[in-house]
Amino acid sequence: KQEKLKYKPLSTRVLIFISGFSVLIGLGCYFLWPSTSIENYRISLTRQMALDQALIYLDINNYDLAGYRAVVSYDVHPDQELAQKYILEKSNYRALKEIYPEKIPLSLWTVRFYKPFEKEAFIIELFPDGNRWQIIHHVAEDTPVESVTAEQATVLAEEHLEESRGSIEDYKLVDSKTETLDNRTDNVLTFEEIDEKLGEAKFRTDVSVYSGTVSESGTYLKLPEQWERLQSEFRPTDFLSFVIIIIGVLILLGYAARVFLGMIRTGKLRFRNTFGLSIGLTFLFSIGILNNIPTFYDIYETSTSLSNYVWQSTIMEISSAILFFFILWTCMTFLQALWLHNYS
Repeated sequence: KQEKLKYKPLSTRVLIFISGFSVLIGLGCYFLWPSTSIENYRISLTRQMALDQALIYLDINNYDLAGYRAVVSYDVHPDQELAQKYILEKSNYRALKEIYPEKIPLSLWTVRFYKPFEKEAFIIELFPDGNRWQIIHHVAEDTPVESVTAEQATVLAEEHLEESRGSIEDYKLVDSKTETLDNRTDNVLTFEEIDEKLGEAKFRTDVSVYSGTVSESGTYLKLPEQWERLQSEFRPTDFLSFVIIIIGVLILLGYAARVFLGMIRTGKLRFRNTFGLSIGLTFLFSIGILNNIPTFYDIYETSTSLSNYVWQSTIMEISSAILFFFILWTCMTFLQALWLHNYS
């Protein structure tokens, strides 16, 4: 007659281990999680619809795309947490939602047209609902093109603002930079909205004029320098919290490694029992990788061979799946051994 297993209460050391791990997770979430959160656009385009819309905009602007490849991705813009923190300090959540993403986009469909081994590329950025944000034209630095003077660049930038942002009367030019290259002259002009601001922060738009055309533009909130310095100042409490988290993690990892090695010596780890489940979960992980195939060429740099990029990226993806399997397999076997250790 088979004897039923009886549960043995967790030991004090195991309880301390679990409690310490939970506290560290809580501290990590508190210090690392973004302090602000706002709703984004509702995505109403599929990947194919974004590509079709981009082709329409390029056709309207008479760009020749013969021989170009296309890759489409949905990109979340860089973190705006510091600017959002300033907005909430000086105003309220309603003002935050009026700025993001209505005035400054948080995410965009990005359609990139490129040729292997060529730096020239056309990038069309679309709002999630399909409206155009901007068309970016990248040209290699050594490409001989017709340059424009600073005055001509200012006129082109003002025309761009008039078309994409509203009346030029609402802006003033606050900065202009000119870079002279071997075969052309590039200009970057910074415009500031005259009437609209938030506290001491002002809305600015950088417009880049390359090779006689507007290459790209971007709107951002120019924060007061003194306020930014205060945010980056050294705070002993933040440093102490970071040190406590690091020390706690190292202690827990050291304790876990000691227990793990002890179980190896005593033969308590049963890798065979968790092999099948680990394979199944790795298969689900691999499905996630396959689901991202449409974005495979997102980070392709045209300076390298397309075949080299393909095999290097493929090896990286396969290696990540194999590494995921072995880490998962080891952790599941370890957890199973800990669980069975509390039964007799």
